[in-house]
Amino acid sequence: MREELVDDAMHLFDAGYNCAESIFSAGAKCLGMDEKSFSRIATGFGGGLSGTKSVCGAFTGAVMVLGAKFGRTDLTDGRALITGKVQELSRAFIDKFGSTNCYSLTGLDFTSPEDMNRYKNKVHREICKEIVSFTARKLSELLKN
Repeated sequence: MREELVDDAMHLFDAGYNCAESIFSAGAKCLGMDEKSFSRIATGFGGGLSGTKSVCGAFTGAVMVLGAKFGRTDLTDGRALITGKVQELSRAFIDKFGSTNCYSLTGLDFTSPEDMNRYKNKVHREICKEIVSFTARKLSELLKN
């Protein structure tokens, strides 16, 4: 499961899907869900919540996949398992990259044409690709437990 999730996420990201779409779709597929529908749900999360300089889309995509597997289905369900999984993801992400904030990670304003050009020509390959790969690997690990 681990390598398949990572390979799928990287393939999607390299094909042009954003970070959130790539992680969420690969994770949904791994869980046996319809990854095409989930790509639509994740679209607005890419680029730090649609260019608002907020939380990283790869991170939010992973949180959504964890929720799909471990989230509660009614108010009587406990939240300890999902909370622990998200906190572990957050700790690992921050330990690796220093932040979960897209703008802090990339220095890009995704509403700026100049920054979008920088993203396409450099940041996609040098920063975001590593983030998507790391997040997919960590997500795969968290899904096993």
